[in-house]
Amino acid sequence: MYDAIPLDEIRARQEAIRASLGQRGLDAILVVGRSFYDRVGDLAYVSNHFPPFPATVFAGGQRGLGHALLLIPASGPSALLLDGWAYRREMVAADEVEASPDLPALLVAVLKRRGLGGARVGLVGEDILPLAMARALGDALPALELRRADEVVRAMRRIKSPAEQSLLRRAADIAGAGLDAAVGALRGAGAGQAEQLTERAVCAEGIARAMREGADFVRYLRVHAGSWSAVGSRWPQATERPIAPGEVVTLDIIGAYQGYQFDVLRTTVAGPPDVRPAPAHRRLLEAVLEAARRAVGSVPARHAVQGRGAGRQRLPGGAGVRPVRPHVHGPRHRARDGGGAVLDSGRSDAARAGHGALRRAGRLRAGWAGGARRTARSGGGVDRRGGARDRRRARGSHPLPGAALGVSATPDGWAGPHEACSGSAKLVE
Repeated sequence: MYDAIPLDEIRARQEAIRASLGQRGLDAILVVGRSFYDRVGDLAYVSNHFPPFPATVFAGGQRGLGHALLLIPASGPSALLLDGWAYRREMVAADEVEASPDLPALLVAVLKRRGLGGARVGLVGEDILPLAMARALGDALPALELRRADEVVRAMRRIKSPAEQSLLRRAADIAGAGLDAAVGALRGAGAGQAEQLTERAVCAEGIARAMREGADFVRYLRVHAGSWSAVGSRWPQATERPIAPGEVVTLDIIGAYQGYQFDVLRTTVAGPPDVRPAPAHRRLLEAVLEAARRAVGSVPARHAVQGRGAGRQRLPGGAGVRPVRPHVHGPRHRARDGGGAVLDSGRSDAARAGHGALRRAGRLRAGWAGGARRTARSGGGVDRRGGARDRRRARGSHPLPGAALGVSATPDGWAGPHEACSGSAKLVE
């Protein structure tokens, strides 16, 4: 049981990256991270730092707030560059830590001091490096060569250590507790309440429970009732809309535990347990549940995810399966396209049932289908935590398209220190 990733494990990740620089023709690696709730996965994975401030506009001498950088040179100490001194020194793994509200100027100064002003530097997180920061680097260091190097870190993140797996399981448990509280609130819909139950009231119950269970934060808990239950996302996350007994409600909780994200979607029916969905809804539930069961049941460790045919150790035709986080789980692909991805021991992937199975049932017009997740472990075993519980919840709560059927977790935007996929948990990106 782990309460956090050991700092020695994080330092070992840095050394592994350092050892690979020569063969990659790089003089250093620069890892970019943005706000703890946003895109911090790569940075957190190699430093355990989570920028606590939101990303803000570049103005005057304040440039780069809400961002942080880790520089790992081929030789010499690693350097964590921060937007301010609001960080936990006992939590981070870095040989040196420097801070400035002008992060581009600090980075230029450090690169010059290290003799890397004209070096070949691999950049991890190119898509979140602010353009203003990139221009400042180009203006101050015209000989600096930045090369895309996301895979240096993300290939490592695909394989989850025992400590990571432990945190992911706990993240999934917290997500389950939050959803249980929300479902419990929905059970009271129409049961002689003085006031009508609203989406916002259900949202508050779920978030409060997840925080009490130990979540770092809950970014949101979507509560979509009635016709809105067919919509994957909507702003705001919950409204003052009253929820009537028998209405379909989707619940989507996203947050993190020790940086490892949970992102789990469930669908239920408001009202007491004796309230049942309409027959058409029930058929949808059963189609999604069966597609997800077949998908997750056909992917043992070291098995190539490919092909169409159900019953031949392949993913069910029409379900469609793809990794939800391509930067963590590999290139996007769907089983029906004939692509393949081998699940190495310790690798964490998500299988999500697609629209095809439901279209063939002739009943899906729009919306996401159900998902399921399993984590490959050493020795070829598979983590099925929560499987039986999910099946019970599926029967009792009537998951619909949009319901994810798995609660084990994965650290990105959350996947890597924040990491969870639909129906699971992950490292924030």
